[in-house]
Amino acid sequence: MMITSKSLKRIRAIFLISLMGVFSSLAFAESSIGGITNGDGLQSRIAHSDRSSEANPTETNASSSTNAEVTINTQIQKPVFANFSGFNYDISSGPVPYNNLGFQHIIQSFSPAVLRYPGGTISDTFNWKIGGYDLTPEKTPKWTMNNIFRAYNTNVKGVRDWAKKCEEKAAICMGKGGMPLYESVGLSKNIGDAKIVICVNTITDPPRSAYELAYRVAKEKMPVTVFSLGNECYSIISPTGKPNDLPGLPASGIPPDVPGTFVSGEDYAEKMIPYYDAIKSGYRDAGEDPRNAVVAIIGDSIKMYDIDPKNHFNKSKWDSGLIHFTQTNSRGQYWDAVDLHEYVTRAKTLDESLKRCNSYLMFGTASYISDIWKPSSKPDTKFLFTEYAACNELTGTLYGGLFCAEFAMRLSAEAGVLHAMNHLRRTPDGIDVPEYKAWENKLIGAARSGHVLNVSQVDFHPSVSAQLIVQGVANLALNNSDRLFKTTLSGGPNVPAGFNKTVQIPAIYAQAYHGKNGKNFLLLVNKGAKAASVNIDLDHQTGTLFTVFCVSSTNPAFRATFDASGKILQPSADNLTLVSWKAVKNVVLPGYAVARLEW
Repeated sequence: MMITSKSLKRIRAIFLISLMGVFSSLAFAESSIGGITNGDGLQSRIAHSDRSSEANPTETNASSSTNAEVTINTQIQKPVFANFSGFNYDISSGPVPYNNLGFQHIIQSFSPAVLRYPGGTISDTFNWKIGGYDLTPEKTPKWTMNNIFRAYNTNVKGVRDWAKKCEEKAAICMGKGGMPLYESVGLSKNIGDAKIVICVNTITDPPRSAYELAYRVAKEKMPVTVFSLGNECYSIISPTGKPNDLPGLPASGIPPDVPGTFVSGEDYAEKMIPYYDAIKSGYRDAGEDPRNAVVAIIGDSIKMYDIDPKNHFNKSKWDSGLIHFTQTNSRGQYWDAVDLHEYVTRAKTLDESLKRCNSYLMFGTASYISDIWKPSSKPDTKFLFTEYAACNELTGTLYGGLFCAEFAMRLSAEAGVLHAMNHLRRTPDGIDVPEYKAWENKLIGAARSGHVLNVSQVDFHPSVSAQLIVQGVANLALNNSDRLFKTTLSGGPNVPAGFNKTVQIPAIYAQAYHGKNGKNFLLLVNKGAKAASVNIDLDHQTGTLFTVFCVSSTNPAFRATFDASGKILQPSADNLTLVSWKAVKNVVLPGYAVARLEW
């Protein structure tokens, strides 16, 4: 079915009203990032929705809740970087292109302010000039994965399986016409002037290509905030300790002007100098200040094994090599920023998964930056997370959204953090379409026969996950604020955390923000099952009226998906509750919930 003006209006209006009314402030008409204007006709419909109430809908549970106190001091403030929270959305792995208007309107609903282009691992073989992949022999992702990535992984079957997957992704991408840079720019503008983080191909593209990319970005004034030099380059380590020592490599070998594999973090830093210089030169030659080209090197993926602040990270050999480079090489720390990833390690049970995720939030979210990187970096060094997620068992669930919301909130309070971008794949993580595999097969067939299918106008009948709904509540505050207020929490329920040992940590996390358009926010996350009666002390004032938007469920692993009419596509015995109400001084926060308070 093609997208008509009537169906597009239905996609945007009915979807938002039925499902996403919780995200739209009743008077938030001037939002610059994904806000809903009065022109959408949503204000009156949300205000009279049967999901809204003038009273706290959970007051009847107050007697069984635990008291907590949130104190907000608006006189003590810290800056929050613009376009803070967004997504790493690997659009190459699905049938929907950047320029599909139905997709654009739905992703706008969740207020992302920054997107990554073109994605993660798939970027290692991405050719930005053609907006995709060269599918000729010895240039394909499959060839690259089998012959470059094999160097660091002795699991030959695993590498071959991943190579096959990358080959399929490349064909899907090219079957729908690729992912041109200009379409990424169009997407960012159409969803509310979002920014772009470009993952530069430093594995199969030479520095000259990086120069041409930066020159075009600067000349056309594209909304790019960061150029990251590769993706998870710590994974491409030579097993022998010798660069480009690749057993069984075809005679054609690795082109002489690209790095190939790396020996260490120090070796990587050395090999990235030509790419850094090329990007800066591209800006300079385009007439732009090269300081506006923020270039990030790739730090190691953060892993926790212990809650002891002194021991909870295995100190990374990769990061140690990067830091050693700054101390011994004549170039010193040449980079402007550090790009990091954080994935919670897998657990065997739901309870263990929740404990592990709670541990990462409490003890690991910003600690690696403050404890490991900042003491060894220049004072003006910036940091960004271009991928993060709860453990696999919880991605796409309500708790997966709570994890991502609190992760971004904690990072927003850490000085020098530019962006927090969670890894948003297709459902169960984020957005899905019916007959997904059938569409993939059509695109793969088209690409391999040298054809392109025009899917820009197709109505894919998209659905979204519980995780994405939760994140939308937080994103509207995070991306419409310029400062945060000093916020302290006392009391409240606890939840378990830990690895080998179990400790109790606060279930609630709170952070207040100064909005850019005359509206302020308080975000509350409850990671536990028990409701909490939260008293709010705002500058010792009384009588402040808060408008509350809240999403909760009795089941942290709730993962139903919803279509544009709000219908649950995957029924569950547990309800996902979306409510809004007015409150003064006190809010009863349900278990497993995120709430946005506005005043």
